[in-house]
Amino acid sequence: MHFTCAARTDVGIVRSGNEDSYLILAERGVFIVADGMGGHAAGEVASEMAVRIISREIGSLRGVPDAEASERIARSMVTANEAIFERTLSEHDKRGMGTTATALVLLPGRY
Repeated sequence: MHFTCAARTDVGIVRSGNEDSYLILAERGVFIVADGMGGHAAGEVASEMAVRIISREIGSLRGVPDAEASERIARSMVTANEAIFERTLSEHDKRGMGTTATALVLLPGRY
């Protein structure tokens, strides 16, 4: 399979800062997008953490059975959520930070 990928974020017309983070690891078929919760403390920190942690925890899924791949992706989201929450407890200026996150993994014949 051959595909082309690209990504771009935009601050939009309402906010002054961009709280989006993304990661494309085409060689691993991993695509992650996180959007920090606008108007909340440190949304950009939360989105960056989510992308970094999810990518690390997913690792390589080539040759991994579907059920294990699905479980690893789900666990990566939980791990990112826990780390972000823990940071809100330890750093008062980060209290209330949050993000959305979406991950897609493309493998031969499946996603």
